Amino acid sequence: MTAAPSSLVIDTDIGSDVDDIVALATILGSPEIDLLGVTTVYGDPVQRARTARYVLRLAGRPDTPVAVGAGRSLAGRPLRSMRHESPPLREADDEEVDPAASASAFLTQAVARRPGTVAVLAIGPLTNLAAALRADPGFARDVHSIHVMGGSFAPPGGEYNMLCDPEAAAEVLGSGAPVVVTGLEITQRVRVDTGGIARIAAAGPLGAIISREMTRYAGLRDRTFVHPHDAVAAAGLLAPDLVATTAVRPVVEVDGPGAGHTRAAPDPAGSVRLVDDIDAEAVTALILDRVVRAGTH
Repeated sequence: MTAAPSSLVIDTDIGSDVDDIVALATILGSPEIDLLGVTTVYGDPVQRARTARYVLRLAGRPDTPVAVGAGRSLAGRPLRSMRHESPPLREADDEEVDPAASASAFLTQAVARRPGTVAVLAIGPLTNLAAALRADPGFARDVHSIHVMGGSFAPPGGEYNMLCDPEAAAEVLGSGAPVVVTGLEITQRVRVDTGGIARIAAAGPLGAIISREMTRYAGLRDRTFVHPHDAVAAAGLLAPDLVATTAVRPVVEVDGPGAGHTRAAPDPAGSVRLVDDIDAEAVTALILDRVVRAGTH
């Protein structure tokens, strides 16, 4: 597997599910990573940018750039809502963002300035990444790697990020760029339970917000734990030795009632690697350690 990168852009639909905030905090608590910026996507990307800026400020990183991305899918599909969607963080409403700061331009420029060194953690619909690939033919060649949380591969099926923009997902996974995909079947093996939530709660103002949102989201699903889906993909990026991958040829359905469903077949020559095993205990520990560090900077 490709070694962990040193520079990163996070592309996120932060605000729908607490796992995006947990993923951002996991990266913010990782001093070995130079977080170049955050781009937002889908639905209300301006409000998502406010949320990202609020989290960055709580983590002591107020100067990290945030760029607003696409609000709708490439094909203009009707917006989807998660079955259990958290309300926006009202604390973020007063954060200032520049709606004209383009996510796709930020992505292409960041990669072009440092070819081969900048990775992208893509933890939302892949619309911004597809736009970057369309805007800059060199993006697929020059990006260090794209780490996607998305899809369901064992068994094949639907997952929110892919369902929101199947066309974008198909373009990104078929672009020839080095992509690592962590599917739902893997992320569901990791849980943050009440003990972990309590540990996060003690990690300053950021920890208090994250634990509150974790508790709220778990309650929406009548659970005492959360699956930190997006943070699992972040952990695989940070510590590739904690996951096992297989080179595959992925397929994203774009037509009919199965649009957005995913499947994959082994392909030793493929540019996409699918995470097919994980050290769930070690990944959970890494996420908790990094989130606590971000909150106690």
